[in-house]
Amino acid sequence: MKPLWVLAFILFQGCMLEERIAERYSNGNPKVLEKLSNQKVIFRREYHSNNIRKREGPLLKGQFHGPVQEWSSNGALWAEGDYKSGLLDGDWVYWYNKDVIRQKGSYSKGQKNGLWLLYYKTGILKKKQIFKDGNLQGKEEGFFPSGSLQYSNSCHQQDGWKQQFSSKSQLLVKESCSFNRSNGLYQRWDVLGSLLENGNFVLGHKIGSWEYYFAAGGLRKLESWDKGLRHGVWWEISKQQDTLYRTNFFKGTGRLQTLCTQKISICVDSNFVSNQVHGKIISIKKDSHKIIDYFKQGEKYQSVDFAWFKNSWLKIKNTPFIGANIHGTQKRWDSRGTLRESVQYQHGEKLGDHLLFDKKGFLIQSRTHLGKDMGLLINPI
Repeated sequence: MKPLWVLAFILFQGCMLEERIAERYSNGNPKVLEKLSNQKVIFRREYHSNNIRKREGPLLKGQFHGPVQEWSSNGALWAEGDYKSGLLDGDWVYWYNKDVIRQKGSYSKGQKNGLWLLYYKTGILKKKQIFKDGNLQGKEEGFFPSGSLQYSNSCHQQDGWKQQFSSKSQLLVKESCSFNRSNGLYQRWDVLGSLLENGNFVLGHKIGSWEYYFAAGGLRKLESWDKGLRHGVWWEISKQQDTLYRTNFFKGTGRLQTLCTQKISICVDSNFVSNQVHGKIISIKKDSHKIIDYFKQGEKYQSVDFAWFKNSWLKIKNTPFIGANIHGTQKRWDSRGTLRESVQYQHGEKLGDHLLFDKKGFLIQSRTHLGKDMGLLINPI
């Protein structure tokens, strides 16, 4: 229930105040409506471009001060609470719709403070958080739609633990942490309770031996770390007890070769410099498909695909990269070595010429990608 002074304000504003449209959208609809008393703006209403109310409340010295409500562009009440001198202050409630709360909690001087509760659309509690001056404090908990605990995190601004659970309350991850950084023991299990991973962190960096296990039991992989750098012996075996690789690293530098289990051949061959992939990673899949990825200081800049054809590897695709995105001209060849397709990319998006060729290498189709939402141009041959 609104305070009596607010109700009186609302009644008064309809009788005595001057109104004016302070701003409009390009379509002519009002963007900001102001109400004045004695030539001072004491109330502000903002609109969406479709003429639906967006936010409104009283002003003090040109800033929201007092109860304010906010609406979505479809007219549904989205949030309501108090402002103080232009800053969120006091209790606030956010809604999915009129009757279903999305989240609720309190602000102080524009910062979240105290207990905040977040909900699913069903009304089931989704997350419980505690804030101080906008920073998470104490234990944070998240819940599945069924209501069971999904995770807990008591590492905010202190030493504590992170834990993750399955929907059937099986512990999946237990991690010691400090000020929200991994620090100490880390363990991971599968949904049946079998230990899969065991190791330690120091201030966010892996350290010492890290052990990985088969779900049925037995060590399958061993890593050695020194302050986040690969350092020492690494090895891995298959379920059939075949050695997949065994190598030594020194301060993050070394070569990792993974062996295939069916044949004595290398499936993955990669180099590390200062703990980053540097050089080539050669991956062989199903003995008939090979990919060579080229890296520089951890960033991939080219990928080349090969197919096994007539007792030799034949290049079938070349893809340039910048970061994680295709950038440049991607080309594709058939098993005869004939160029069949050429596509230009810019930062992961097709942009520029897209050419198709027949079996003899003659151009049969030319298109130009004009960019996102710009369409495609068909060029004459």
